[in-house]
Amino acid sequence: MPAWLSIFARFCSCGRRGPAVYPAVQDSAPVTLLLLGLDNSGKSTVVERLRKEKPKESIAPTWGFVAVTLKPPSAKLPPVRVFDVGGHDRIRGIWANYYAETHGIVFVVDGTDVARFAEARKVLHAAFDDERVKGKPLLLLINKRDKQGYQGLAATLAALGVRDIAGTSPTAKPTSSTDLAAHVFEISATHAAQNGQAIDAGLQIGFHHFLQQIGYDRAALDPRIAADTAAQRKAYEVELEQRRSRISVMREEKEKAAAAAAQDSGTAKTGKSGEGAQAGEAPHAGS
Repeated sequence: MPAWLSIFARFCSCGRRGPAVYPAVQDSAPVTLLLLGLDNSGKSTVVERLRKEKPKESIAPTWGFVAVTLKPPSAKLPPVRVFDVGGHDRIRGIWANYYAETHGIVFVVDGTDVARFAEARKVLHAAFDDERVKGKPLLLLINKRDKQGYQGLAATLAALGVRDIAGTSPTAKPTSSTDLAAHVFEISATHAAQNGQAIDAGLQIGFHHFLQQIGYDRAALDPRIAADTAAQRKAYEVELEQRRSRISVMREEKEKAAAAAAQDSGTAKTGKSGEGAQAGEAPHAGS
């Protein structure tokens, strides 16, 4: 294992270890998570497992946006809203619409799909390059650990370049185990379903641990979210007003053009009528 990966593993919850000890969370306001990942990574299956619904034979991938409310895994944790947005390249443009109001990012990657690791890396880094996401907690779920071709923890982390995007926890002490606000777990979202269980153990522990991290950072995250959402709302209102103004100008120009065309048509008809009258008087004048 490379030296940097060994260090990284000590400072994030990798694999399926038990959660570290965090202060009890008393804030009852909902936590908002944004679920991202490429299409076919298993995002929608992860949501179903987190909802602890009965296993389904197949789950349709998300196209667009789905909001899901989850019960917290502990009475000491707040309610959770998950924004599951589609991972297809034609829908990823909407991801940024939800950056401002999220407390943390849950990113699902297919650990068997080596051919798309570079694509997954690109979209993951693009999300964390955005100022509204930078430094927020990350839960990376490496899915399909039970499938043939699974690349493993070290290879996947290296391919995604997680070391380069994991920001520091806003309130973490330098010597704490939360210096890196990135939590990495190897999971199998379907394995539990095949065994009649509600949720994969790694997913359950990782999700619980992640919520505890957010609770630890919440005093810093909430004001940031409030400021970012207010700024985004203002920008949207300005854009909406500009759009209305453009539509109004286009409508006025269209009405002016229609009025001018009608006037030109009327003038042309008057001219033809005058020419006809003159043509009819000509024989009388010559008699």
